[in-house]
Amino acid sequence: MKGVAAKAEEPFDVLPAQDFKKPEQPRRSRPTLSKYERARILAIRAEQIGRGTLPLVERLDGDGPAQTAEREFAAGRIPFIVRRYLPNGAAEDWRLEELGACDRRLSHK
Repeated sequence: MKGVAAKAEEPFDVLPAQDFKKPEQPRRSRPTLSKYERARILAIRAEQIGRGTLPLVERLDGDGPAQTAEREFAAGRIPFIVRRYLPNGAAEDWRLEELGACDRRLSHK
């Protein structure tokens, strides 16, 4: 699976976990997930689940793909990488586990 290309105005991409490259230098961006990154991750994962990918958490009765993706995100089970592009043209890769846990709450509670 290739990474999902970002639109011109989005300074990040979402990649599968196997594309992670260990950083050679200390990272410059903050280890906090933005609301835009969170929304994109949930949308990509919900689309995958909707197309038949097996969920990484137990599926509950009445849950749609979006609710299942949110529960996976809250459990820290989504295997994605966030690639952030810096102003100098370089990129930083962050695993979701490395990013701040402050946004790992369920939005439908």
